Amino acid sequence: MGAIGYLYKRTLINRTKMALKKPVTYLYLALLLFYFLAVPASLKVIMQGTGLDSARDMAGVLTMLSFWLLPANLIAYAKRRGLVYRHSDVHFLFPAPVGPKRVLIYAHLRTLLVQVLLNLFAVVCGGVLFHVEGWRLAVYFVFSVFIENLLEAGIMLLLYGSEKFRERQRGMMIKVAYSLVIILLGMAVYMYLQEGLSMDTVSRFLHSDMIQMVPFIGWYIAAVHLLFTGATAVNVAGTACYGLLLAAVVAAAWRMDCKGGFYEDAMKFAEDYEEVLESRRQGNGHRGDGTCAAEQPAGKTEHVAYHRMIRLVKVHHHAACRRVTGAQLGKAQSAQDGHQSAHNPAQQGQTHAHVGALQNIGAQVENARAYHNSGDDADASKEAHFPFQTDLLFIFLFHSFLLSQI
Repeated sequence: MGAIGYLYKRTLINRTKMALKKPVTYLYLALLLFYFLAVPASLKVIMQGTGLDSARDMAGVLTMLSFWLLPANLIAYAKRRGLVYRHSDVHFLFPAPVGPKRVLIYAHLRTLLVQVLLNLFAVVCGGVLFHVEGWRLAVYFVFSVFIENLLEAGIMLLLYGSEKFRERQRGMMIKVAYSLVIILLGMAVYMYLQEGLSMDTVSRFLHSDMIQMVPFIGWYIAAVHLLFTGATAVNVAGTACYGLLLAAVVAAAWRMDCKGGFYEDAMKFAEDYEEVLESRRQGNGHRGDGTCAAEQPAGKTEHVAYHRMIRLVKVHHHAACRRVTGAQLGKAQSAQDGHQSAHNPAQQGQTHAHVGALQNIGAQVENARAYHNSGDDADASKEAHFPFQTDLLFIFLFHSFLLSQI
């Protein structure tokens, strides 16, 4: 992973060191350990009393969880709300000379630790509550941590980073996810009308062949049933379809062209996320600045709109700098070393001029933001509002001209 792997490792190590310095961390660890050990032990008595303590019952529990988790993840990625970036990522990771795919993978890897802990809890419950064999639990852990995450990462890359998935296509994916849920709900209603409401009806529905034939969700359920209940014609076919879907998604994600079009949505979601965290620190119903949303002054709206325009220009600036420094500057460096100097001696100077101009744009944006934020007087802010918009328009047009020359 290179730079992204190093960033992930150092972030994890630094956060661990900071957490160990806080006394409340050890309280959380004690509560977490108690939860991992006491909850399965207390539920064991209930499971044995109801007779729901077999590997087949664990497959039923995982099936119920998949009805909610898989469509929810698909919808979140289609809305570009499934990955969380902080302000530090926006300011340091986005402008870095790192491919947009790696930026997406980095955000996905940050959720891996929580998924590993949840799957470890599922393995403990499987051994204590449902008396599942150790090899089945080991295979399930590998499947859920690696195979399932690989498919989820591929879907995330396609919905977030693919240039072919526009707003219309992502809206269609949301409709597909809801359609799958409606299909499963219709099957449940059909079972209820045929057999009535009872535990046996619920059990037959969760282990029925018809839900294992539903695309995506049903194929995952088929793989789970193949592992915990044994092979049947339906779950073997569903597992094969799951494998084909995995291969197709990974291949498409590997070959897709990602130019960082998701940066603006990620920046907006990062701002919304930080505002939510700040409002929770100061009390519910308040924004990051301590005022209610309905109490925002008129000048605040212009202030927010201005910064969103700044953010849009910076997104294009970062993308252009990455293209220039990654492609043309590499060619100019080769020319400087003597490989292409005889063929195109003016290319290096032209490239450095483009880089310098783009860097000047970034400096002008930062200076405009600093000057705009420093104005405390309302009248001065109003007088400066129109010139700043003019400067911003000039920057944007000049920036577009440079992109046409690259």
